[in-house]
Amino acid sequence: MSGADHPKVKPELKFGRGGVAVTGVKPGTKIAWIAMIREPRAYHSEVVVLRGYGPARPDATFEIAREAADQDRGIWAVADVDAGTAISALTPEMKASKQPIVVHAEAGQSVVTFASAGVDLLYVRPKRGAWAFTVSDGGTRDGDGEVNGSIAMPLASLRPFKGNPHPPESVEAGDLLLVIDRRGLRTAVVEVTR
Repeated sequence: MSGADHPKVKPELKFGRGGVAVTGVKPGTKIAWIAMIREPRAYHSEVVVLRGYGPARPDATFEIAREAADQDRGIWAVADVDAGTAISALTPEMKASKQPIVVHAEAGQSVVTFASAGVDLLYVRPKRGAWAFTVSDGGTRDGDGEVNGSIAMPLASLRPFKGNPHPPESVEAGDLLLVIDRRGLRTAVVEVTR
């Protein structure tokens, strides 16, 4: 059987008392993740977006939660960079918008667009690397520079995780976009098609 005969196995998120873990991956595979959670402060809690990148442990798990974080209300998205698979999930107590995030990512283009007031993003090219990006509509990193309900993200603006190459010049089929809209409490995982 060729690799094409086997379906891609997606990583899984396990929410537990000790935090959040990624399972269902091969030992040593590279994991990229992004999360929107609440972190306690002295007299309030604050919404923060966290990102990370690293290898799965020999027991095929990857711990991604901070102990101080409120694990009951969060949005998580995880990619197995080596396998080219990704998922997003809400913690059991989280209520999020069902409205989709419209993402336009076309193979061969050097810009990706989002219909959103702001996004936090992980961009993954399977077997090659992972990059991060945060932008608000009309902000200095918005490629169209206008407050118009649409964000234009030039790929050259992506920031590599440590040990990853410079960002790609253009979108390729199979690239993965893991998106969180923290204002709208929305998430999306998009795989670029041919």
